Amino acid sequence: MEIIKLFCLPYAGGSATVYSRWKNYIDQNIEVIPLELAGRGKKFSKPLNNSIEDEVNNIFEEIAGHIKNYPYAFFGHSMGTLIIHQLIGKIISHNLRMPVHSFMSGRFPPHIKGKEVYHTLPDNEFRKAILCLGGTPKVVADNEELFNLFLPILKSDYKMVEQYEFKQEPRKWCFDISVFYGSNDNLAQYNDIEEWSFYTEKSCDFYKFEGNHFFIHEHEKKIVSTISQILNNKKQVLCT
Repeated sequence: MEIIKLFCLPYAGGSATVYSRWKNYIDQNIEVIPLELAGRGKKFSKPLNNSIEDEVNNIFEEIAGHIKNYPYAFFGHSMGTLIIHQLIGKIISHNLRMPVHSFMSGRFPPHIKGKEVYHTLPDNEFRKAILCLGGTPKVVADNEELFNLFLPILKSDYKMVEQYEFKQEPRKWCFDISVFYGSNDNLAQYNDIEEWSFYTEKSCDFYKFEGNHFFIHEHEKKIVSTISQILNNKKQVLCT
């Protein structure tokens, strides 16, 4: 089977390192490619972007060469799903090869507006709210000075998410979607999550994992195994 490139997008405040261990678990027919966002990791020196659209423009330039020549798929958690949605719109507009599959995790589809607004909170209230969501590494959560170093990235990301303007695609997608969600995720309820099925003319399957919004950390191996199985079951890697 031809190797499938799996482009992975992080959640708000996350970086490419979120997916660093996936390479140890993924099937040999799949190449995990974590995508770094501006202002963190190897792109630390680049200024933070002000919108999902700006982020997508940068990522599109980075992956355009890959998607012309190789079958590929997307995985995104929370904010990552918004980036994927707009990225697919850009791929459509450039008439490029479509993904063979997309994995949307931990967030309802973009036509649904989130109820909470965090980025306008004073820093101390913002910190409390983010820590209550979980997902922040303990070494960061327990160190206020260290947390404050990440504060501009977190606030920038939440601002991008909360100000995201939905633009409907001209047509439904021509590839399958898998949607992962946490059983106790207060930010993404199943009755909203199931509306991802409206985005594709193909199948849309749902996978529940025990846990809160950051269930992907608790079930890392199981999630990677599920992705491997789904992608290896693909009989066609082209979608035109």
